[in-house]
Amino acid sequence: MNMDKNSLLKENKIKGKGNILSFMDHNRYVFLFIMVVCFILYGNTIRNEYSLDDQFVADQNAQINQGISALPKIFTSLYTVGTKQSFGYRPMVKATFAIEHQFTKGNPHFSHFVNILLYVLCCYLLFLVLKKIFPNFNNLVFSIAVLLFTANPLHTEVVASLKNRDELLCFLFAFLSALFVLKFTEETKVWQLLLALIFYILAYLSKFSVISFIALLPLFVFFRDKKQWWKIVLVFGLFLLLTLALRYYINKALPPGFRPRLFYENPLSFEPNMIKRIPTGMVILLFYLGKLIFPHPLVSYYGYDMIKIADWSDWQVYVSVLLHLALLVIAVYNLRKRPLLTFSILFYFISIAMYTSVIRPVMGIVAERFLLLPSIAFSIILSYYSIMLFKIDMIPSVKVKLPVKFVALILLILLPYSAKTIDRNKDWYNLMSLLEADIPHAWNSVKMNSLYAGEMLEEILADIDEGKNLSTIQSRADIVKKHLLRSTDLFQKDFTSWNNLGTLYFTVYADYQKAIYFYQQALESNPFNAEEPYYNIGVSYFKLNKFDLAVKAQKEAILIKPDFMPPYLLIADVYLEKKDFQNALLAGDQMIATFPESDQGHLYKGKTYLAQNDTISAIVCFENALKVDSSNYELAFSLRDYFSARGDAEKARYYENMGNLYYLNK
Repeated sequence: MNMDKNSLLKENKIKGKGNILSFMDHNRYVFLFIMVVCFILYGNTIRNEYSLDDQFVADQNAQINQGISALPKIFTSLYTVGTKQSFGYRPMVKATFAIEHQFTKGNPHFSHFVNILLYVLCCYLLFLVLKKIFPNFNNLVFSIAVLLFTANPLHTEVVASLKNRDELLCFLFAFLSALFVLKFTEETKVWQLLLALIFYILAYLSKFSVISFIALLPLFVFFRDKKQWWKIVLVFGLFLLLTLALRYYINKALPPGFRPRLFYENPLSFEPNMIKRIPTGMVILLFYLGKLIFPHPLVSYYGYDMIKIADWSDWQVYVSVLLHLALLVIAVYNLRKRPLLTFSILFYFISIAMYTSVIRPVMGIVAERFLLLPSIAFSIILSYYSIMLFKIDMIPSVKVKLPVKFVALILLILLPYSAKTIDRNKDWYNLMSLLEADIPHAWNSVKMNSLYAGEMLEEILADIDEGKNLSTIQSRADIVKKHLLRSTDLFQKDFTSWNNLGTLYFTVYADYQKAIYFYQQALESNPFNAEEPYYNIGVSYFKLNKFDLAVKAQKEAILIKPDFMPPYLLIADVYLEKKDFQNALLAGDQMIATFPESDQGHLYKGKTYLAQNDTISAIVCFENALKVDSSNYELAFSLRDYFSARGDAEKARYYENMGNLYYLNK
């Protein structure tokens, strides 16, 4: 759309009285409107509990559970710290949850409410920034764009998932930074640039993905005022240097992290040649275009084998190349004629680039949350062409009458978006509800099959512990088996699924020989995590009364991980079962030497002496056990009864007091 600058200035003087869109001239009304829409769309998430990966930021995070007192540690430690993985630096995210925990004691409903408020601010800031970049367009263009963006069901993963607050905070601070960069472009005041840099730092401390704004911010400045090249170069240079400085000082200040790269999370992590990653990158771009056009079905985790690992012989690669080259040609061709279209296409390319797994493979291969920024471009283009289709004027302050057909078209997009969003939020109620909703659409995902089956298996094991009838569990066990077998069929080195199959056959089906087979498959799939399969194999042999093989398997487990206690316990059980009391006592001594802070060695020696009818030696062992762990009130009461029967009132009273102390506080 061409606009003569003088006529535009003249048109700007026209008053908007009687304009159906006049309320949009007042930002506070736009903010209130956005807030109402966000709560209509996402209000039902407030009832949700914790869901996928929320343990990183909420319900199982020891730092966050300390509240405000943990803030110094949060800002000086990695995002997640554990024995299996430690990675990332997102202190702003953990800080918000720690502050919440201080006042709500870890209430997930309040946290979901906060997520909605953050989303409101994100959508409103998007509106303000777009207005700043393109002041020669009226508010209709960006109001419709933001409305479509707000309702887009692709964003449910970001808003409904507490773990994904990092995306919201990063977006919020990045667009605050953009707002002040644009103010600096207009007024050239140093404090505005300083504020922009501060907000960028906060965005970086929320999530590293803000680095796309190194290119996006100069893009904003360029389309705001193409003549101010020195400001474009300045913004690019400053934010690039700031990013490098942040990366350097954070890496220097924090301990090195580690995050094992798993094939089923992204096979491209094992492809060192970037050129060979390009075909799959193009397939990923095609996938994202498809999701933007038709956001269904939605899946919380993709991974292998949901996205084709492509090479240059695959036709989808060339379809994607042609489509994206066409978009690039359209962007260049329309630079002067339709700058908003060019801006949107370039914004899309910049914001999606880091998620193609070409430069740096990302976990899960693809994810709907990665479309948070790219969907802005799609929303703008939808809004722009819908307005052009009905030849509605986009000049500021011009009286606009919206055609009924235009309103109908927007509603035709908006209503299905909204219905999908509201319905999808219910899936995020908790982890199991999410997995049950997603698994029909994730049959080819190794992790989703394994995770769904693993969660169901945990529920089954809990039911068994509670003494529920196995006949009521059988149908669920068959579902678990189906998905574990699917997972191992997709990826034969899926350690977790093989191990869970063994547990399923051991616990539910009582088929110990088949359980041994699955545990051996787990052992072969990951020999570096062998102590658990060896232990499980030993337990299975124990059930089959193959005691020598059981002990052999446990010794292998101990050899791999000497501080893993379960094998020691099983060896002692084997010797007790065989009435090999000498070796049982030696097993108890080995436990005492290896685990001096545990009472188990003393307890097993006590049991062994009792089996030999040596009550006096057994009592000495049980007393030693209570010296190590005095919380065993059942043992304390047993000793009370023993000494009471022996007429030792003093010791009986001593152990009664000990037992009462822990029994009353259990």
